[in-house]
Amino acid sequence: MRLRLAAFLLLTALSGPVPAHELQLQVTTAPAAVIQLRYADGQPFAFEAYELYAGGAEMPTQVGRTDAQGRLVFLPEGNGDWRIKAFAADGHGLDQRLQVAPAGGDALPAGTPEAGLDRFARVILGLSLILGGFGLYQLFTCRKRKAQP
Repeated sequence: MRLRLAAFLLLTALSGPVPAHELQLQVTTAPAAVIQLRYADGQPFAFEAYELYAGGAEMPTQVGRTDAQGRLVFLPEGNGDWRIKAFAADGHGLDQRLQVAPAGGDALPAGTPEAGLDRFARVILGLSLILGGFGLYQLFTCRKRKAQP
C-alpha cells in the first residue's frame, strides 16, 4: 500500500501543471487598417460597438468596440471592399462601405473621390440645389402667368 502511495505522489509531483486552462500568446507585426470614427463635433466615437464585414458577406468578419480615440483596427487580406456598421446606444451610427487600399494607403469610403466632400462643401451643395430648384419653379410658374390673358 505504501509503495502505491509513494508511486502516486512521485508521479503527481513530476506531472507539472495541467495545460487544460492554458492560454498561449503570440505577438506578430503586420500591415493593419485603422479606421477612426468621430461625432460631427469632433469627439471620438469612443467605446462604441461595431461590426466589420468583408465584401458582401452576411456574417461579420470582426465585431467589437472602438478604443478611447474611436479607432478600430483590422488586418485585411489584400485589397477589397469592406462594410462597417457602427452604432451607439443613443442612436448615433453609420453603415458605410469602404475600399481598402494597398499596404500603407488609406481606407476610403467606396464610391467617393479621394479627398471626399467636407461638411461645409456638402452644406453649400445642398443649399445650391434647393435654391436652384426654387429658381426653376419660379421661372416656369412666372411664364405660365404671363401667357394667360
